[in-house]
Amino acid sequence: MGTKLSTQQLDGPYPTFTARQRATLILAAQRVLATIGPGATVEQLAEQADVSPATIDNYFGNKDMLLMTGLDQSLREWVDWAYGDIPKGESLEAIIDVCRKLFRAGQTHPEFSHILANALRNPDWVIEAVQDAALPALEHVAHLGQVPIDDFDQRTQLWANAVAGIMRDVHTTGKLSPLAADASLEKALAIWGLSPGVAKAITSRPLGT
Repeated sequence: MGTKLSTQQLDGPYPTFTARQRATLILAAQRVLATIGPGATVEQLAEQADVSPATIDNYFGNKDMLLMTGLDQSLREWVDWAYGDIPKGESLEAIIDVCRKLFRAGQTHPEFSHILANALRNPDWVIEAVQDAALPALEHVAHLGQVPIDDFDQRTQLWANAVAGIMRDVHTTGKLSPLAADASLEKALAIWGLSPGVAKAITSRPLGT
C-alpha cells in the first residue's frame, strides 16, 4: 500500500495529476460497486483507491457522489459498446435493443453485471445515478415523434422504474431470464403508447452483438 494522499497534495496547478487521480477514484468506485455495492463505506472506498477519506471528499464531495459517478461512467462506457456504430437515440428500436442487451450483460460483460446486481438492490439510487446518461436518447426520440411528448416527464419516470425493476429481477434476484425480461419490457412499452403488436415486434427482433 502506498502513502495516503493528503488534501494539501491535491491542491495546486497539476491538471494532469488531478485527472489521473480522479480516474483512479472512479475505477476504485467501480470495483467497490462490483464487490460490495452502494452501501460501501467511505473507508472501504478509500482503501480500494489507496487514498485518505478526505481525498474522496475533496474530489467528489462525498462517497455517494463518487459511487454514482462510477456507475454513471460504467453505464456510459457500456452504452457506447451497445450502440456500436449507431448514433445514440437514433430510434426507439435502438433504445429498446440497448435495454435488451442490458438484460444479457451477464453474458457479455460479467464485471458490469456484478455492478448492476449490487447497485440494483436500490433501484431509486440507480435511476438517480444514470438519469443524465439515459434521458437525452429518450428526449431525442420524443422530438422525432416516435414516442409521445405529452406527459413526457411522467412517462419517463414510469419507464425508468419499469426498466430498473426488470433489470433488478435479471441481475440481482435472478427471477427473470433475459427472454422473460424481453416479455416484461414488451408490456412496459404501453407506457409509450405502443400497441401490443408493435411492442412484441420490437422486443423479439434479433439482437446484434
